[in-house]
Amino acid sequence: MIAVVVVRGGALPAGGDETVAEAGGRAMLVGSGTAEASAALNGIASHITLVERSAFHPSAIAIELAPLLGEIGRAHV
Repeated sequence: MIAVVVVRGGALPAGGDETVAEAGGRAMLVGSGTAEASAALNGIASHITLVERSAFHPSAIAIELAPLLGEIGRAHV
């Protein structure tokens, strides 16, 4: 299982850390300032993938993430 969390300006959204914990510590952070936001997951996340994007366009992000998440399967995202 993996949590896909949208990050804006280096900050996780409310509940982002809980979502990652519920996904067993696996996270994909997508958005702007992903490296800064990942620091908030110290001690929570066991594996983090960062996908840095300056603009938030959900459909474009979904198309880009599909191949990266394909191995995991839709039931686990």
